[in-house]
Amino acid sequence: MQDHVHTTTEPSFAFSVELWERVFASLQVVCEEARSLFGTQLRHSGFAASSPSVSANGAVCEITTGRSSLRFECRFSPAEDPELCAVLDSRSVACVHVWRLRARGVELETILAAEPERRRWFATNPPTVPAPLDDARTLQAVLWTLLGDPP
Repeated sequence: MQDHVHTTTEPSFAFSVELWERVFASLQVVCEEARSLFGTQLRHSGFAASSPSVSANGAVCEITTGRSSLRFECRFSPAEDPELCAVLDSRSVACVHVWRLRARGVELETILAAEPERRRWFATNPPTVPAPLDDARTLQAVLWTLLGDPP
């Protein structure tokens, strides 16, 4: 019985870690592109993802985007959110929640959700259609939309 629990838990953990690694790698690319593109025009020295804080339960990193920061959080366990699962037609999904931290409070910006069976992901804001997990260009396009710092 212990082996069965291990085999059903391990793929979810490994897939969540893989999702995190793909998101963080794309975030680093987008930050580098933003620094190259905007250079000295940046009012703040932002657009650099902090080194992720990784534990057995998940990972977190932050990026300053001007007057606010974005906090990326991934729990290394599957989510069974019915809405997210329905979009991907899956029983469970791995998620990265992106929060905008402002002086006036915290807002959920988007959820990046992925499913391991067909290896697809999507974003809730901007809403995207499911894309292959290895589609870094689409993921980077979504991350670019988050760099803006709306009032």
